[in-house]
Amino acid sequence: MAAIVGGHVDVILAAYGSIKDYVNEGSLTALAMDGEEDLDVGDQGVHVEAIHNQGYEDIKLPFYYFFAFPKGTDKAMIKQFNDAVKDIVENDEDYQQKIYETYLQKPFYQGTEEGLKTFDDITEVLNKVDLSGKVEQ
Repeated sequence: MAAIVGGHVDVILAAYGSIKDYVNEGSLTALAMDGEEDLDVGDQGVHVEAIHNQGYEDIKLPFYYFFAFPKGTDKAMIKQFNDAVKDIVENDEDYQQKIYETYLQKPFYQGTEEGLKTFDDITEVLNKVDLSGKVEQ
């Protein structure tokens, strides 16, 4: 956030919720959602079209966060942590509501194997995108 607000970069990838105050005040413009759906929050006057609906059909990325542990962490500890996170994400309605109110995102849970596959899928998509910032003339 500091890089774009400070004028050091021209574009960032961020959760809409983390930039919404800047968008509302007019210092940033939301260009596109990177996920599969447009973002529509009618009561807040928010409509941001998904990038794949703007002519970039191959770009559909779930916005997600992940936890990482140091190599060698006890597998029982990792399982206990995963079980707790899954329970909170899937069953705690207060948590779900707070995440949506803050970030305009719907939380979801993926276990280790599914999460790693998602990471690989996202990496494959991003490797096809020119992120150099160079503009062809």
